[in-house]
Amino acid sequence: MDGFAGVSINTAMFDARYDLKSIGDACGRFGVRALSLSRRDIDGLGLVSTGRYLRDAQLQVSTLSKIGPLTHDSREGRRAAVADAKVAIDQSAALQADCLVIIVGGIHSSKQASLEGVADVLNEIVPLARQANVMLSLEPLHPIFASTRGCVNSINEALDLMLAFPEGLGVTLDTFHLWWSREALRDIAAVPDGKIAAFQVADWLEFTGDPFTDRGMPGEGVAEIGEFASAVLQQGYCGFVDIEVLSARWAAKDLDVVMHAALASVEPYLAPFSSRSRRESHASG
Repeated sequence: MDGFAGVSINTAMFDARYDLKSIGDACGRFGVRALSLSRRDIDGLGLVSTGRYLRDAQLQVSTLSKIGPLTHDSREGRRAAVADAKVAIDQSAALQADCLVIIVGGIHSSKQASLEGVADVLNEIVPLARQANVMLSLEPLHPIFASTRGCVNSINEALDLMLAFPEGLGVTLDTFHLWWSREALRDIAAVPDGKIAAFQVADWLEFTGDPFTDRGMPGEGVAEIGEFASAVLQQGYCGFVDIEVLSARWAAKDLDVVMHAALASVEPYLAPFSSRSRRESHASG
């Protein structure tokens, strides 16, 4: 068990008044080595300048979001999805992101037809990603998003789509989206070696108002984040733990306040595994 690489901070947690440089500079102050980016982050500086800034700041990109939606009823819609995916793949390759996240899109006509449409687009874009040495990653979303954002709602549904692609396609596991399912913890053990592309953490508040803008810092809600962290680590994932708390309540606060709270909130869940990793390394030495 190698342990996690560290913590990654997701830029989507912060108010629009803070640009990529502001967030990246805060990472430097707090000792954070990785960012999880939105493609919108690139728009402000441009791709070349974004890459230069990240290199100068010695910041890795844990995830780049997103490709999608892929669920379209028309050929024109699917062609547009493939064209946008090609741009995203080039961006991910240029930034050397650990993975490029796919939010597949909501249900059109029926769930089965939508999943078949996703598979059709994957057949076109996974080979392109492999050529560019980019790992694509399907993210199962909570069922509340099935009609609007993600018709892939379980690890098993993601694994079914991944069967056709031995290389180039993995899965993103997010505690906010998976916490409700006891089967999810069991299903993590079924993810093939090297196929967990990203691990994201946020809490589901007991009285969540808006599932997109009212998420909690780890420990504020009901998700069993420690159990998920243990299961993901046991399955061989040794990348970054991406803190992705999309919250209007937290985003309204000062950047450094959010950073401090995010890092403090995740520490109790990660410290046991970091300690174990150090003990095992010491014992093996």
